[in-house]
Amino acid sequence: MNSINKYLRESLFRSYIERNKNRKEQKLFDIIFGTVFMVCILFFMAALVLICALQKRAGIIMFGIVLVCFIVTAGFAVFRKKRIMKKLFPISIGSENIEKIYINNPDFLDHLYAGSALTMGIEGMPDAEFFNIIYNWLYGLNGLRNGQLKLYFLQGAQLNQKFNCKIGDDTQIICISKQDLDINKENAEQFSIEHMIFGRYLDDIVDNANR
Repeated sequence: MNSINKYLRESLFRSYIERNKNRKEQKLFDIIFGTVFMVCILFFMAALVLICALQKRAGIIMFGIVLVCFIVTAGFAVFRKKRIMKKLFPISIGSENIEKIYINNPDFLDHLYAGSALTMGIEGMPDAEFFNIIYNWLYGLNGLRNGQLKLYFLQGAQLNQKFNCKIGDDTQIICISKQDLDINKENAEQFSIEHMIFGRYLDDIVDNANR
């Protein structure tokens, strides 16, 4: 699960950057980072010219300046990312606010299909960090009702039997009903197919499997 959780965290980070690319803070960072990067390239080229011209001392000084600029810029980027990640995961125990519901009634799948439930397939049972990532993602979008999240669990075999899908029988399927979420005009765009970070909608999965 570590690789999956890392991928999900990075996906959330990239989504945050994309959503805020037009904000003043993000634009300022892009300008500063781009400027420093270009300065580093120019100084590096100047250092090479000086060394080739047998001005080794000046060339080494130039290389030192490039190295310092690179370290400072990289350090600032790492610090900024950590600050953003902290903002993306304000709830450290979000998994405790999740109600896990295991589906045994195949008729309930019709309800999930009709409601375009957000669906994720995972090999094996997810760990607490995975649930915390999912919870904080929806929490950050203000998509939770009263801070609670319901997750519906079933096996790939159940989807295959009900909808004639082609999913591994032992794949762990996790669904989130859109009726359980607070989707409004402020966050609706983030739940569109184009902006979806995790999973796909169940009706899209089923319809594509039966084409």
